[in-house]
Amino acid sequence: DACHLLLDVFAGSAPSQRAGLADASLACVQALLDADETEAAANTLDALKEGSNPAHIRIAAANLLMQLRPENAQEILLDLLRDADQAVSTGALMLARAMPSGIITEALITMLDEVAEDRKPALLEVLGARGDTAALSVTQDHVHHESPDVRRAALRATGQLGNASLTRFLLERASSGPADEQRIAREALTRMPGEEVSARLLDIAKSRGDEEMRVRAIALLTERGAANAAKDIYSLVPTTARTEPAPIRAESVRALRSLAPADMLDAILALCLD
Repeated sequence: DACHLLLDVFAGSAPSQRAGLADASLACVQALLDADETEAAANTLDALKEGSNPAHIRIAAANLLMQLRPENAQEILLDLLRDADQAVSTGALMLARAMPSGIITEALITMLDEVAEDRKPALLEVLGARGDTAALSVTQDHVHHESPDVRRAALRATGQLGNASLTRFLLERASSGPADEQRIAREALTRMPGEEVSARLLDIAKSRGDEEMRVRAIALLTERGAANAAKDIYSLVPTTARTEPAPIRAESVRALRSLAPADMLDAILALCLD
């Protein structure tokens, strides 16, 4: 039929002559798949993903080929990520973002060691967006990178992949360093789900550790809406024995204005008037 004839012409053409047939050939691949001609479809896709074809054709062909040959997905994706055509490598990142396979995570981690510094942030952002916690140790390592862009992307990814065990690590980043990195770490702790995160922040707030970290922990409890922490926070602002530093007391009062339940209203009013 017409599709078989077209694909025969495509296969017999020189690579430099295939671009004009690429769109139609890609459309014909579905006809091959519908006819259970999987091997012929895969061979056509293999030719379509090569460098002589337009970037959008190469990406679409690679996407279908990875579905047909999942055992080759990592190799196919790495080839695209390494491509000199920026449109192809960018398109490969978009593919990787939506593909759940652990093999794809491994491919992205491999690329982090290969690519130039200016391409690392995009890879880290995709690792974070994919949500595969197998990449967590790698993203966390890059939080200490010398490049500010890489550090910011790594912090975002670490916040997306992390859990309560990273509460102190992220709080340290939220309490010191460049302002934009502090903001990213704060946002990560604000969004991170789970009562355990709030519990760990409260433990730090009640500790006798670094004052700035304690103040930041109380502020984050407010941002997280941790109403269950209200009574413990209240203990940090006694009205008689001023045992806590003034910044701790002040931040605790601010937190109670948002978190305290109705049955603590009289106590909060007394603090505000004190």
